[in-house]
Amino acid sequence: MRIPGGPGNRPADLLVRSRSAMLDALEALAEHRAAVVVIGAQAVYLRTGSAQVALAEATKDSDLAIDPRTLGEDPRVEAAMRAAGRAEEGIGDPATVALSTSLLARDLLAALR
Repeated sequence: MRIPGGPGNRPADLLVRSRSAMLDALEALAEHRAAVVVIGAQAVYLRTGSAQVALAEATKDSDLAIDPRTLGEDPRVEAAMRAAGRAEEGIGDPATVALSTSLLARDLLAALR
């Protein structure tokens, strides 16, 4: 996988930066740790490790799902992400993320029933 730009855009650098961002998000959501599930490509990489499978060398995004059944009464995921400096107004707006996460979790739970 070749990514345009300087040496900081090599696949290995991309993987380090994307995992670092994911860990930052997980740290920001530590209060909700039992409810957070890593999904998507990062989950595949974490589970397969160095297994010989046909995967892209790296991914630049991290997908987290939140199981609302294990959240407290007033989870304030948006506030946790803002407090950690992991969101800017209008860019990755946590209010939108919180809504998307809530809808996704509801859809997933409905599918599992």
